[in-house]
Amino acid sequence: MLDRTVRRMELSEFDHFYACIENDFPVGEYAPHQVMKGQVSRGLQEGWVYQEGEQALGYAFCAAGHPNDCVLLSFFAIHKPYRKHGIGSEFLAALNRKYDHKRTMLVEVEKPELSETENERIVRNNRIAFYGKAGYRQIPAIEYVIWDVPMHLMAAPLAAEWPWIVQHVGQIIYDINEMLMGQRYMHHMKFVRLKGQDATRSQQNRTESNND
Repeated sequence: MLDRTVRRMELSEFDHFYACIENDFPVGEYAPHQVMKGQVSRGLQEGWVYQEGEQALGYAFCAAGHPNDCVLLSFFAIHKPYRKHGIGSEFLAALNRKYDHKRTMLVEVEKPELSETENERIVRNNRIAFYGKAGYRQIPAIEYVIWDVPMHLMAAPLAAEWPWIVQHVGQIIYDINEMLMGQRYMHHMKFVRLKGQDATRSQQNRTESNND
C-alpha cells in the first residue's frame, strides 16, 4: 500500500473540489462558488487533500484564518469508493495534528433530534459518533443556529483545555463566522447559552443522541 499523506490544496484545484462539495453536501450548506473561492484565496479557508500516492481519497476545508487561533472544520468528506474503511478517521486525526498548535477545532453537526426521517436520524447520530471517537466533545447547554439550521457544536481540545473552550466558544464561533460572512450577514447566526429547564433538556438530548 502506498503512503497516505495530507497536503494543502492548490487554488488551481478549487473548482474541482467545489464540484465535489456540490455533490457531497445539500444545497444551502455551502457558500456560492466565487464567495468560497475568495475565502480560500485570502487565506480565510484552507483546503486539504488526503491522498494515497497520487489518488485523492478525500478533502476538507478549514476556516483557520482568524487570529483567535481556533479552527472551524467547514467541510470534510471522503470520496464514496473509499468510505467505510477507516480512512475518514485517519484523515481527521491527520488534520488535528496539522492544527495542534491551535487552541481548538470546532465542527457543526446537525441535530439528530430534529431529523425528519429515521434514516436521517441514524446518519446524524453516526456523524456525531464519528467525531466523538476522534476526541471531539459536544458543547453543553447552548442553542446554535447558522443560516436557519439548528446545529450542535463539537470541539476537539488542541492547545486549549476543555473548560476554556466551553467558556469562550460563543465568541470563537462568532469571530469565525464574522470572518467568513461579514458583519452584514451575522444576523443569520444565533448563539445562546441555555439555563434551567432548557439546559436540562439540551443535556437529555445530547445523552440520547450519544447512546443511540
